Amino acid sequence: METSADEIAPKAPELPKFDETVGGASGDDVPTETLIEKIVLWKDLKLSGAIFGAVNLICILTLFLKYSFLSVFSFLVMLLLTASFLFENGAKLLEGHLGKENIPQPSFGLEPFNADALQAKVPQVVDFLNENITKLRDIVTCKDNKTTLRAIGVAFGFYLLGRIFPDLVLFYLLFLSAFILPKVYEMNKEEIDAAAAHAQERIAEESAKAYKIAEERTKEYSEIASKKFNDTASPYLEKYQPQLDTLRQRFSKASVQAPADIASAAASDVTKKAE
Repeated sequence: METSADEIAPKAPELPKFDETVGGASGDDVPTETLIEKIVLWKDLKLSGAIFGAVNLICILTLFLKYSFLSVFSFLVMLLLTASFLFENGAKLLEGHLGKENIPQPSFGLEPFNADALQAKVPQVVDFLNENITKLRDIVTCKDNKTTLRAIGVAFGFYLLGRIFPDLVLFYLLFLSAFILPKVYEMNKEEIDAAAAHAQERIAEESAKAYKIAEERTKEYSEIASKKFNDTASPYLEKYQPQLDTLRQRFSKASVQAPADIASAAASDVTKKAE
């Protein structure tokens, strides 16, 4: 009985299957990226580029070319719907010549909402809202003076910012920051973290110095104010000191006589009841 070469050669051990995910880890261990992270970190170049280009076009037309936002938005929607109408109807005419499978179908790459995923997020959203609403209520009701004063400072800062920049300019700046800063931070994380730690130390040092100077100045000004008040009030106190002493004596006599009168009245009531 002849044996084949495949039966004589030892079988090679089976290698573990490599999961083509980030870092070769299993799918359960890989942190999933949200749609917002994919957009602002440019993980999906087509989607990020489309959103970045569309918003930039709208802001440029409204801010610099002085078109109204409603007219620009309506024109872009009309342009998108017209392109979709022409493409779909043109594809139907070409199906007989090219075949339906050879005609590409456009897609925005957006998945519909998943009810299970949304329900899983509901407790987190509720906890987040309750926590922040409680903090906001504590600020409004002035549970902590420092926190309320900080909130007043933040509100005043937004007030000044709103007077300097229009609302649409602020939105455009925030939009550019959201698309640029996260990607820059991801590419230069170590350098930015080191610079931020150094800046935080410097801010802490300068804040401590400023607090010390403010404390010294406050103490100095309070002493000056107290001295000026004493110097100003001393002549009046000396002038009206006899009248103040007389009023003090009258109030002290009245307070002593009142309990005695009450005690005598109570004793007379008791004797009357006994009789």
